[in-house]
Amino acid sequence: MILRWYLALQLFGLAALPLTLWLFRHLPGRGYSFARPLGLLVGGWLFWLLLTFGWLPNTAGAILVVLVLLAAVGLYLVFRSSDLSLPPRRHVLAVELLFIVAFAAWCAVRAHMPRIETAGGEKWMEIAFLNAVLRSPRFPPHDPWLSGFAISYYYFGYVMMGMLVRLSAVPSTIGFNLGIASLFALTCTGAYGLVYALLAREGEGKAAWGGLLGPLLVVLTGNLEGLLEVLHARGLFPASFWRWLDIRSINV
Repeated sequence: MILRWYLALQLFGLAALPLTLWLFRHLPGRGYSFARPLGLLVGGWLFWLLLTFGWLPNTAGAILVVLVLLAAVGLYLVFRSSDLSLPPRRHVLAVELLFIVAFAAWCAVRAHMPRIETAGGEKWMEIAFLNAVLRSPRFPPHDPWLSGFAISYYYFGYVMMGMLVRLSAVPSTIGFNLGIASLFALTCTGAYGLVYALLAREGEGKAAWGGLLGPLLVVLTGNLEGLLEVLHARGLFPASFWRWLDIRSINV
């Protein structure tokens, strides 16, 4: 199931690759690291729009139609442009390796705590919205909390994840956790590509290694609460320090 999910993500990235190369043709990496998120964003918008007008059914075949449309638009723009070039091969390999490592790592994290429960925040509502997106024949989806009404809340993120669930044919309960791992990996590669572009003038080697600062700072050290909870659980620092720090989830 994980492999099917990964391949579905790759389809979104490949469908959006021509558009990505055209949009980011002046960046050193040609925006390659943004292909998958752009595919989900633009492909999800097209899917939502066509289902809202009732022009497509909520099926895997309809998703493939949307991806073909996305690829066709991108290829049209590419063939009309005369200043396009492919991203460096090493950059492509680095982005793919980073995505696989980040995706696998967060799959392992979610495998140790896969439960969808209220202790994790609004997960009950999130899985309900995801299932509503999957079960509704058209958009807006049915409101899972108010029978007979449509969702009157923002739900586009669930549309994007629902497309992956539908295309990979995995249960929504498993797709929920795979979606979390995907968002982690997509953020890592996006941050890497951004820093890579900023450092490209310093040379490809420095840009490649320096690009790792992007995911490190954005997704790993951006929130230190987990580290502080580990320190508190081990009894480090006096109670006065933790009271002064005043983090709600750390009880003294």
